[in-house]
Amino acid sequence: MTTPAKDFPMIGKAAAKSFQALEKSRELPKGWRWVKLGEVCEIVSGTTPKSAVSQYWNGEIVWITPTDLGKLDDRYVTNSDRRISKDGYGSCNLTMVPVGSVVLSSRAPIGHLGIAAVPLCTNQGCKTFVPGAKVDSEFLYHALKRSVWELQQMGSGATFAEVSKTQLEGFEIPLPPLPEQKRIAAILNEQMAAVERARKAAEERLAAVNDLPSAYLRAVFPAPGQPLLEGWRWVKLGEVCEKHTGVRDPRTDPDREFRYIDISSVDSTRKRIVEAKTLLGKDAPSRARQVILENDVIVATTRPNLNAVAIVPPELNNHICSTGFCVLRATDRIVPDFLFAFVRHESFVKALSDLVKGALYPAVNDKQVKAVTIPLPPLPEQKRIAAILNEQMAAVERARKAAEGELEAINTLPAALLRRAFNGGL
Repeated sequence: MTTPAKDFPMIGKAAAKSFQALEKSRELPKGWRWVKLGEVCEIVSGTTPKSAVSQYWNGEIVWITPTDLGKLDDRYVTNSDRRISKDGYGSCNLTMVPVGSVVLSSRAPIGHLGIAAVPLCTNQGCKTFVPGAKVDSEFLYHALKRSVWELQQMGSGATFAEVSKTQLEGFEIPLPPLPEQKRIAAILNEQMAAVERARKAAEERLAAVNDLPSAYLRAVFPAPGQPLLEGWRWVKLGEVCEKHTGVRDPRTDPDREFRYIDISSVDSTRKRIVEAKTLLGKDAPSRARQVILENDVIVATTRPNLNAVAIVPPELNNHICSTGFCVLRATDRIVPDFLFAFVRHESFVKALSDLVKGALYPAVNDKQVKAVTIPLPPLPEQKRIAAILNEQMAAVERARKAAEGELEAINTLPAALLRRAFNGGL
């Protein structure tokens, strides 16, 4: 019954209307019918007592906002960040809705949902559906969940998009007989719970994969205070890296394209350059002036980006990076991949963090970066370690892609299950 929103090219109210028109052109399962929400629910708006009146707050009445709905771990609403008092409740046009009511955030953003597990009221950012005798609250929750994209497209407003009570009263959902609603809702509840368990397991697997690089690096580099292995010694980065002197101002050639790497170009999790910007010289920012070469290691020098490090790939040889990076160019005393491994190690990031100064622009300078000490083994050992780490990191990347693919597939399941349910497939 439902067409994926991403396949629908229009946006806004026209998209929502056309989408519903397409929906209604499809044949419903036997016994189902289209109903307006206002026919089967009472829709209640919320409001806010005066914030400056202390006696209106810190009471016992649950008062829900879109933020509360966005924090839900499941579909049931039992509490709120802020509660109001009886005086606060009586001070404005609030309505207490019963258990089983379905709460929708109708602005900022549109689409968070929950089912009231306790009597509650809401602020003006929510609309509450009090089900009548013809609709089951659990079924209504899933029907609205299925319709979030359409509701979002209906929203309007200068400051932020909002869907109105009138719009919601006229919004139509497909409704089967009540026993069928309860059967479908029970199946969907069970399926969604299974999806959530699978999602949490997949997230844990991805987190475990993301922890592997640090574990591999800890196995190589000694912690501060630990003795070095035979043949290793402590040296400053400045002793094994060349002084970086390559500077070029792209603005001197205003119509020529150049590739530019800034902080946003670096994936701080994967420790690599993911997107070098292509700019004309006339559009070059003032910080675009450091020439980088293949196998240079670039290290971000501003907080909170101190873990944004990368090694320059061949395709970016002789291009330009921001002065927000310290460029470490290996001499013949250190293998570039070994140097890159060290700047990914947690002790290096901590060393920079301890050096950061400045309230408005907390940063370290190149001299401070190059004063950090590195435990350095002989060259053959550096090459051996770098080769092992490269192999391990490649395996991590494969595992990460697999875990992300699994999580992405799981995240598509709720929409697929809802499509099937509202197509009469349960």
